[in-house]
Amino acid sequence: MPLERVSVHGSDAREGRRSWSCPGSLAILAGGRTVKAICIITVATGLIGLGCGEGQPPAEPAASVAEVSGSLRADACPEPEGVPPERVLARICGRAITVEDVQERLGTMSARARERYRDPARLRDLLEDLVRFEVLLVEAERRGLDGHPEVERARAQAMVRVFVREEFQDAPGLRLSDIGDDEVEAYYGAHPDEFNDPERVRGSHILVSDRELGERLLSRILAAPAEADLFARLAEEHSEDQETRERGGDLGYFARPAERRAAEPEVPPEAAEAAFSLERIGEVHPRLVQGAAGWHIVKLTGRHEAWHRTLEEARSRIRNRLVQERRRERISAFAEEARGRLGVELNVDALGLVQVPGGGGTR
Repeated sequence: MPLERVSVHGSDAREGRRSWSCPGSLAILAGGRTVKAICIITVATGLIGLGCGEGQPPAEPAASVAEVSGSLRADACPEPEGVPPERVLARICGRAITVEDVQERLGTMSARARERYRDPARLRDLLEDLVRFEVLLVEAERRGLDGHPEVERARAQAMVRVFVREEFQDAPGLRLSDIGDDEVEAYYGAHPDEFNDPERVRGSHILVSDRELGERLLSRILAAPAEADLFARLAEEHSEDQETRERGGDLGYFARPAERRAAEPEVPPEAAEAAFSLERIGEVHPRLVQGAAGWHIVKLTGRHEAWHRTLEEARSRIRNRLVQERRRERISAFAEEARGRLGVELNVDALGLVQVPGGGGTR
């Protein structure tokens, strides 16, 4: 079948309207002006072809983007090499976008996202996105941005990511299938805190050393249950717990004293037990609670139920974690070996010359 050159002028691009033929180029709308820079291909139903149709060019615009910015013209670009013509979807100044490129992009999407590209119009939109990216890349390279420090950093980071993936992701001993059930079960038994979580409540308190003051404050709170912010206001005004008074007495979430973990807030045990004795969120303990530091008025503000993850529920997560740990260890060992081989030298004293920017942002 004869193949056509087409323009990508908004709806024209979607409908495949014919523009004009010119050796090695195609009209593209950029910033409202026509630029001859790309040879793109008509998308037919499920198939995409490339060729040069016959026709006459329309009148040139008064000022094209190429003329304003000095952009590359298609006749100054080499033809892409080593790509079978029947697999080429677009030519962009010596580059080619192929069927495989589009399939690769689709492969990075979720199954749900890919479904939309069964529509030929959406598939054409994807091709247009790839073309737009390549056009901008050509212009960026023409301006010498391939040597920009930010580009160099991004390239170096991408290179390290690819190296790590190629060298360590599927190496012997570093695959998911290399983690045995015995290792998974041993990890599960050695880390019970990761798979069991006790009930936690969130509470607030007002701490006072004067019992009489505490009784007056408690009576005032119990007499006004609809005044939601009263507890927090009184905590800010009267609580002797300097750490929590600025938060309206908020203690955060905590477990019962016997089940408390190291990373959790340390709540006076008497206040914690009083909070756990309450059932309704927003409820205030009806009596003052005596503790080592004084008298507590306690309010329940939240609750998280206890949960338990079985070995079967945790098996996949554990296997992934063990693989990641093995990979980190293998990478660290490799890096240490390479460091010695490359003769790395440190001048730690020079770290004193580094100026860390303040919270206002980087310089």
